[in-house]
Amino acid sequence: MKGVKGDLDDVLLERYFIAPGNARKIGSIHVDDEDLKRIFRTEDLDSAIEAFKLSLPGGNLLKDYLTGDISLSEVEGRTPRYVRILLFLCWMQTSKTRQGTEGQAGERNFRRMLVSQLGDRVSGASMNGLDRMWEHLKAYLARNYEVEL
Repeated sequence: MKGVKGDLDDVLLERYFIAPGNARKIGSIHVDDEDLKRIFRTEDLDSAIEAFKLSLPGGNLLKDYLTGDISLSEVEGRTPRYVRILLFLCWMQTSKTRQGTEGQAGERNFRRMLVSQLGDRVSGASMNGLDRMWEHLKAYLARNYEVEL
């Protein structure tokens, strides 16, 4: 991925799970706009956001992850390929770029936020796969890094 040093899923796993997991337990995850600029090595937030969006799985694969229609099996020694999806969703909910009506802190409806960010790529996705991805990541972190999520 342009601007990222190393594999994006590995970079994100280290930054948001393994390093904070040195305390053995992660209670919450916060991905802010400044993080994106650092990760994608740019001073321009719009460029970082676009790079993050482009890093997400293409075609129907993103929707398949979100709906739970894809196997979450692991390849030995390889970071799960959905870490960037989960962290994109975390960022999307905390970003200062959220759109809202005047006088409000921004959009609060998860599905509307997601469709606003990714459009037809996710429109109609059931989101049944989100819990599966978080549970799978929880087990992966515990087994491989002794980190409790």
